[in-house]
Amino acid sequence: MSIHTKKERTENLLDFYRLADFIKILDTLTEREKTILIRCDFDLQTNVVVGKEVGITAARVSQIAYKARRRVATALLNYRRFKEEFENLQVENRLLELRAVRAEKILADQNKPIQTVKEVEALKIEHLDMSVRLYNAIKPRANIVGQIKDIGNECLKWRTFGRKTYIELRELMESIGIKWPVNEPQIY
Repeated sequence: MSIHTKKERTENLLDFYRLADFIKILDTLTEREKTILIRCDFDLQTNVVVGKEVGITAARVSQIAYKARRRVATALLNYRRFKEEFENLQVENRLLELRAVRAEKILADQNKPIQTVKEVEALKIEHLDMSVRLYNAIKPRANIVGQIKDIGNECLKWRTFGRKTYIELRELMESIGIKWPVNEPQIY
């Protein structure tokens, strides 16, 4: 690999991950690994020169630099994934807060009290506005909303439960403020 290519690769990595994130990750390396990585990749010194400075062979410098690059790259990818997931969760949290504010406003306009999570989970399925098909499919297995939450995608194994019923149940649960299925991905 030419010096020019190595320098471009390093610059691209730093642009992609930002220097501040890279410095945080460098703290996870030992002093020898940091020295070798910085001297090889940033100061663009040869393995022979760095090996003489550190007191090891050029081949060992190459091995240590390779392992350090791999550790840094893995840590940066994990850090970036975590950061993106955190940002996505923040956006989702803001959306949920907006939905809650809207729901509170609607309930206040209708002069209805705001229900707690326990009150929603304790709702009997007879009090929900659902089709006869959905009611007949759920009634033998759940009497209250809290029990429906625990069923999840297992309902798809029931003989009387198809795609339309699944979609109707998901929309019904979302209309009362519950993301369903809770611990499983949505199928339809």
